[in-house]
Amino acid sequence: MSERVDSLVFDTGPLRHLAIEGWLGVLKFLAGDRRVVVPESVESELKRQVYEIPVLQQVLDAPWITIDRSDDLEFVTAFARYANRLVAKGDENLGECGVLALGGGTRI
Repeated sequence: MSERVDSLVFDTGPLRHLAIEGWLGVLKFLAGDRRVVVPESVESELKRQVYEIPVLQQVLDAPWITIDRSDDLEFVTAFARYANRLVAKGDENLGECGVLALGGGTRI
């Protein structure tokens, strides 16, 4: 196990709200030295929504927001466990599963 790094993990909804309201800079300020991380599943949700809400591109383009493309066994197992319980209607709640799997691990 790697040492835990002080990070903030975000789901689609809060990032969408902050982008729409023009508050991404506030998030960057409040994060300070902590990394702002989103799992790949949240990135996918944002990419699907950017056509209806173009301002979401700011989240995708922000160099201070890290996209975690985890494929290690611990993450994949946790993601599958959450997906088994939470995913509905095809891909609904995949972002939440990624956040829970990533936030609950010791690798961020």
